[in-house]
Amino acid sequence: MGEASGIPNFEGGEVLVSTGDVQVMKVNLSRTHIDVDVEDKAFIKRLIALRNQPKPQTCDADSEATSNPPQLGGALSTARKVADALCSRGITITVSYRGSRIATIGADANPTLLHHITKTRGIAINSIITAAKLVI
Repeated sequence: MGEASGIPNFEGGEVLVSTGDVQVMKVNLSRTHIDVDVEDKAFIKRLIALRNQPKPQTCDADSEATSNPPQLGGALSTARKVADALCSRGITITVSYRGSRIATIGADANPTLLHHITKTRGIAINSIITAAKLVI
């Protein structure tokens, strides 16, 4: 994969995300994998809370449409499009909580029953229990 595909060519690396003195997330990158390991669930809860906050009202004609939070169908459709794009490019994103994998999106996803809901084979939930620990 090079510049012609629209994806920059790189070898990989690691990004550590911290808030203050607390490491909240580690991201490992390679040519075909992006591994996100969440260390601090309070950080994720803050992100979820921010996403669920209503957007400020605007004075334009589209203000009613832009003030509503995203609907599940829209989020699912977006997730499906992202997963299919990742699959077609041979890229995989994994999300873990303290080293325990929660979900896999993209080429290496191996869904069991979820593909009947998402209509794609590019999204797999690896551990519902770990996912629940992250958001509870």
